[in-house]
Amino acid sequence: MSDEECFIDMLEDRNQTSHIYSEEISKSILNRIKKNYLPVLKKLSAELNKKIIP
Repeated sequence: MSDEECFIDMLEDRNQTSHIYSEEISKSILNRIKKNYLPVLKKLSAELNKKIIP
């Protein structure tokens, strides 16, 4: 999965969370945050920090 695809998935999950009434779906999104989104966001943060603080 590319970073771009991951960001689209993040947006879709964010939009879905405002309408979730299922614990199972909530847990599924939480797992995706931990497994997929957090590493991509950490990578983005590191890249931005390199540009801001050389």
